[in-house]
Amino acid sequence: MTFAYSGFANGEGESVLDTKPSASTTATASNDAGEYDITVSGGVDDNYSFIYIGGTLTINKADQTITITAIDDKDVSDAAFNVNATTTSGLDLTYAITSGPATINGNTITLTGEVGEVVVEVSQSGNVNYNADTATVSFNVINSDKQDQTITFNTIEDKIYGNVFNLSATASSGLNVSYIVISGQATISDSTVTVTGVGNVTIEANQSGNDNYNPAPAVQQSFVVEKAMLTVIAQDTVKKEGEANPDFEMLFTGFVNGDTIADINELPVATCNADENSTVGTYDIVLTGGSDNNYDFTLINGVLTVETADGISNIGFVNISIYPNPTYGNVTVNLSELNSETGFEVEVINTTGKTIKRLSINKLDYDKEFSVDLSNKPQGVYLLKVKTDKDFFIKKIVKR
Repeated sequence: MTFAYSGFANGEGESVLDTKPSASTTATASNDAGEYDITVSGGVDDNYSFIYIGGTLTINKADQTITITAIDDKDVSDAAFNVNATTTSGLDLTYAITSGPATINGNTITLTGEVGEVVVEVSQSGNVNYNADTATVSFNVINSDKQDQTITFNTIEDKIYGNVFNLSATASSGLNVSYIVISGQATISDSTVTVTGVGNVTIEANQSGNDNYNPAPAVQQSFVVEKAMLTVIAQDTVKKEGEANPDFEMLFTGFVNGDTIADINELPVATCNADENSTVGTYDIVLTGGSDNNYDFTLINGVLTVETADGISNIGFVNISIYPNPTYGNVTVNLSELNSETGFEVEVINTTGKTIKRLSINKLDYDKEFSVDLSNKPQGVYLLKVKTDKDFFIKKIVKR
């Protein structure tokens, strides 16, 4: 046992003491778990007197481990038998049947004549020196007059939050297979699984048998659920010179399972380096942050346009016409109302920020149209970006 000193003078330490104190306790190796006083005494020195402050020795309970001998599968006609178990504490064990066609008296198991899985629980409640412990063992009871059957349950590929899919396990008997979720965030209706959260999911397939077949051994399959992708788009907005920035709005696409922005753990934040002193022009609305247990984020910035006090901006075109919008495939873009003195660079951008179409518009081609083919692109929001040497304008295209 150790103890600490306080109060030495002149930089001295315990080495200067004529006789050092010692610590002792009444506890021995044979004492029960509990708390025992530690006393300190015996210090002698010409220059120091001693004030002793005792401590406490805590003897914690020990853990114990129960070991159960495995039980082979049984037939309904088998006689009663014993389950064998031991514990490292040497204390008496308690036996119970938690489920299945059997009863138990002490450690003797008697089958009830039905088929199914039997789960046996062995426990020890602990005492003053040992913590409690519990262990289980299981075995199947079959009817040798019936045929055995097996389940074929193929591997399940990893999923994304919100996925809904069907299971297709089969039994060699041709009987219907049932399913349960053993662990993880998912629900099952008949054979249809709905993923309700991120992480590991384990599903078990069962067939309970009938008059001609024994129950099939259960088969489990596990898979990993990844986060779904949520696209967040900062909405373009306009303000006049001298005004404070408006509240920036965000458009969310990609929610599943009926989720809304109210379900997001931490929303992204929209900021802009413009303020009431900013001059006429365009400024990026920048999205940052955002986190959620079930979603990752694709953030798409927007544009704040600052106009003069009389409502005139320095964007050199009147309108960009896009039709049909929403679209199921081709969309036509009409730039005939552009009146810039220079040409324009045009990009079509997907939600990951990748440019899927790019072209240059010469000022002599203002009466022209061009089409964008989105028929082989995923559903979602795409951005049409038109840029001059000073300004740019963004419009959204919705693909269904």
